[in-house]
Amino acid sequence: MERMILYPGCLVLSRFHEYELASRQILSKLGIEALDMEEFCCCGSSLVSGVRDDWINLPAYSLARAERLGMDIITLCGSCTNTFLRANFYLEKDPNLLERTNSRLKRLDLGYAGTTTVRHIVEILVDRVNEIRESVVSPLNFNVALSHPCQIMRPSEILPEQDTLSFQAMRGIVSALGAGVVDYPAERGCCGSTILLFDRGMALEVGKRKLESAIKGGAEMISVCCGNCLLLLDRYQGQMELKNGGKRMPLISLPQLIGLALGFPQDEIGVFRH
Repeated sequence: MERMILYPGCLVLSRFHEYELASRQILSKLGIEALDMEEFCCCGSSLVSGVRDDWINLPAYSLARAERLGMDIITLCGSCTNTFLRANFYLEKDPNLLERTNSRLKRLDLGYAGTTTVRHIVEILVDRVNEIRESVVSPLNFNVALSHPCQIMRPSEILPEQDTLSFQAMRGIVSALGAGVVDYPAERGCCGSTILLFDRGMALEVGKRKLESAIKGGAEMISVCCGNCLLLLDRYQGQMELKNGGKRMPLISLPQLIGLALGFPQDEIGVFRH
């Protein structure tokens, strides 16, 4: 069995244990042992846009610890993925930054060499979509709208679009489960979660428009693969006045959706936590 480090991210760890739980189950089914990394720290995503480059010490620290273990990282959060990939990009590009960063890491008996690969779980799953398709025992007979982890694809100068990172990745996976994938105008739009940091009213409006667009498109459920999407579209949905006859739009993480199609007991993939 292949061994990789699972880096859930603070948002998933603190609020969406069902996403982490299902991810571990599905990865194991696909032959990947998802290991914990002791003493990991915050990825630093909330500091990336700061005026200093000290933010890079946080992701570099976790990357260096993974390098010491000789393992790659699987992430569940778009923000974490983006931050790790930014760190790899800048540290490879700027020798002076690399030297300063390693001088700090040396105090902890660590060093960054850029040998650890970071992949979002969507990349792992889409690479194994045929195996997932062949493992389906309960095809999904309902229509699903998707909210994509957009930060794993942006910005293009750091994250050039690849087939495994494109907006088609989740569509291919969900289609393999037998579900209908809904086309809706707001599919590629922001979920609104990050906007919560500075304008709650605007964030709720952005989320509301996305949900109502999916509802109008005929979705019976929305599947996401990012803690940020879950936060805004699920946890804050009750604060939006949706044009849906007073009904909530159900949300479920992609690993949970896969688990349903593969016949996992619902308690093993955290469905009852919703």
